[in-house]
Amino acid sequence: MDAPKFPGSLLEWELNEFFLAMEREQRATDSIEEHILGDELTKRSLDELVARRRRVSYLRSGLSPHRYVDGTLEHASSDVVSDSDAAGDFALLGERVEQAVQAAQSARKPIVGAFDLYMTRTAQRTNDVMKVLAVISALLLPASLLAGIFGMNMLPDIFMHHWFFVVVMVAVSGGLLAVLRRRGYL
Repeated sequence: MDAPKFPGSLLEWELNEFFLAMEREQRATDSIEEHILGDELTKRSLDELVARRRRVSYLRSGLSPHRYVDGTLEHASSDVVSDSDAAGDFALLGERVEQAVQAAQSARKPIVGAFDLYMTRTAQRTNDVMKVLAVISALLLPASLLAGIFGMNMLPDIFMHHWFFVVVMVAVSGGLLAVLRRRGYL
């Protein structure tokens, strides 16, 4: 092995390791997405996404210096110190470096998509909670209004019986619940 081919073989080995690391990151991102789509929406998923994004950025930044090394080795002047046409081999290696750079840039997209998925699921969970609170408020509001009205001293005596008050409150709340069910809100 001559002098230019030695760094070339090191660069080839490092690119292989890079592609393996990118595959591991992709599988991990897919796993996180499965957790997010399931019922396991936790802060741990968000922490893992942040760690994945940081790891992909680290891998991508570690790849940039290889462009300069490969560019130097591709230059025809490197053939002066070797007996073979190493510049042609390095041109192929340069294409592989560019593929790795493209893979690093595209690796961010699934992670950003997983962040969007996480945010959508969080918003969906918030909407579900707000829906429950709205139903509870809607059911308690008529009872509160009726309690205020029946609490006045200027109503006829028929309205002052407790049984009447309870029947009206249950009827209004039951009617509201039936309307909510019929319209598909519950």
